[in-house]
Amino acid sequence: MKEWIKNNNHKLKNEVRAKLYVGITRARASSTIIMDYDENDQFDGIEIYTGG
Repeated sequence: MKEWIKNNNHKLKNEVRAKLYVGITRARASSTIIMDYDENDQFDGIEIYTGG
C-alpha cells in the first residue's frame, strides 16, 4: 500500500484497494495516513505534515 501511495501506477491488489477506499471514504471529517518515508520522496496531491 505504501508503494501505491508513493506511485499510484504501482500494482495494488483489488482487495487492498477496496479496503483503503472504504477506510478513507468513511471518515467523517478527515483522513490521515501515517508512515515512514524518505525526505526525498515526492507524493503528488498529498500534504506532508511536519508537526510544526
